[in-house]
Amino acid sequence: MPEGGTLRVHTRSVELPASGTPSGPCVLLEISDDGSGIPDELLPRIFDPFFTTKPLGRGTGLGLAAVSGTIKAHGGRIEVSSALGQGTTFGIYLPTTDQPDSQPCSAEHEIPHGNGEILLVEDDAMVSLTAVATLKSLGYAVTHANAGQAALELVRQHPGRFALVLLDLRMPGMSGEATFEALRELAPKLPVLLWSGYAAEQDVSRMLARGAAGFVQKPYRITELSQAIAHALGA
Repeated sequence: MPEGGTLRVHTRSVELPASGTPSGPCVLLEISDDGSGIPDELLPRIFDPFFTTKPLGRGTGLGLAAVSGTIKAHGGRIEVSSALGQGTTFGIYLPTTDQPDSQPCSAEHEIPHGNGEILLVEDDAMVSLTAVATLKSLGYAVTHANAGQAALELVRQHPGRFALVLLDLRMPGMSGEATFEALRELAPKLPVLLWSGYAAEQDVSRMLARGAAGFVQKPYRITELSQAIAHALGA
């Protein structure tokens, strides 16, 4: 969203036709701005992995791809509409049900909940919005930092406040790995859980060997994220 724009978020219940995914009762989360809009020729590509209009080194093109993958993993879908000079609206449809799951959960599909405060370090606004909502639904308080330096300053100002850091590895400016190393120096006992839509295996392995608490691949399933957090916290 361009600087000076206004972001609006609201939800409502909708009923979708039987055809398509999802269908039936849904919650619609609409996120809109009054920015410059997205050109028609770019709209079909914005959810493609690695597609970005940012300069080299400023973006990976994985933010919206990760958001789309996460929503689909929860049985939903995301749509976008935009008009030049009038802004952009994203619509996220998530299925709802009043019926309990008739199948007992296996350990593989358990979604552990917890408490404590998580420091989310993520530069992509759409990914952050989804992640904050997911983490709060699991019982955690969340503080968001959009850059490595901001995260370090929060940890420095509030020693002992955070139970865990969820750290993106692909960020402009201070890299995820540099942020991780600085966190290890600043708060050696603070668990750091890595996540990324694209990360070299050797980079992740190196940080795991240095004490990272685990790695979550974007787009993630809520079961994978919740279990990784529980494991990192020793639950």
